[in-house]
Amino acid sequence: MALAPLMVGAIQGRTLGEKEALALVNGSPAASALVADCVLAMRRRLDLAEQLFALSIEAFNAPLEAYDAAFAELWGDPDEAASLAALRRWLEGAGGVRRPYQAPVSYRILPRLLGQFRRALAAAETVAATALRAVTDNPVFLPPDAAYPAGRVCSNGGYHNAAATPAMEGLAACCAELCLIADRHVSKLLDGRTSLLPDQLADGDGYLGNLGMVQVGYVEAARRAAQRNFLPGSEGGGFGQNDVAPASFPAWRSQAEAGACLEATLTNLAIVASQALQVTGRPPPPALAPLLAEIRRLFPPLSRQRALADDAARLCDAFRARIFAPAEA
Repeated sequence: MALAPLMVGAIQGRTLGEKEALALVNGSPAASALVADCVLAMRRRLDLAEQLFALSIEAFNAPLEAYDAAFAELWGDPDEAASLAALRRWLEGAGGVRRPYQAPVSYRILPRLLGQFRRALAAAETVAATALRAVTDNPVFLPPDAAYPAGRVCSNGGYHNAAATPAMEGLAACCAELCLIADRHVSKLLDGRTSLLPDQLADGDGYLGNLGMVQVGYVEAARRAAQRNFLPGSEGGGFGQNDVAPASFPAWRSQAEAGACLEATLTNLAIVASQALQVTGRPPPPALAPLLAEIRRLFPPLSRQRALADDAARLCDAFRARIFAPAEA
């Protein structure tokens, strides 16, 4: 059903051989495309998340000991080691006197949560690579061999990609968890008793406390989107042959919604982290300077009270454009 609208125009006016029309619309290329699309977007979301969480670490002035290179060997996990290394790259050159005591849990567990995202992404990449080269047509023609000189035509379930749905659900869950971490970072940065920064990051008449309220809605929306998608029935609950439908399209929508929520929560975190550095007169680590400049171009730091929605939307749109930019960009 997903492929038929795409193929109708291609086959009109053409003379097709036996089963050629069905071959164009059967199989599981739609599921293969969905999980591949998910992987491409999530790669860039992960990169953006690592940069913005590194910016938050610096804005909070968190002790850097939680990101010591020694943990790569101690934890023994290649994905967590890769995220630890990424945070260290973005934080290289971070300076100044750090907080005299440990940061909240939401800061210290970042390498492990980002590593889990990498692990889920690697699993989805494997699913996509396998699906893109798989033969999933139904029925499928098997070439002649010694046992079947004329070949065989076999009905099968190749059109059902059972791995695509859980792969996309795994990434949706990772997005939901990072939404929560972004919410916690915003709350901690805004709370002067915890952050040791100006309370609510007020500078003049500026105030960002409402962004902490906004985060809650995105966290809950991401959690709902990340719920498991079960196999849907079809045709009145089982009449005829097509009695089970795939869950790949609902799963793709789930990860897309959770990913959009992550973009929104990261946008709010970017705004608050930028303001924290602004009101304390601190520069970012050199590797994050271009990102901070882009944030401030689209959402200038507050020096007086103003409406935030339009600037925040522009920044969120810019992050989304980065995620879905053509590969050459």
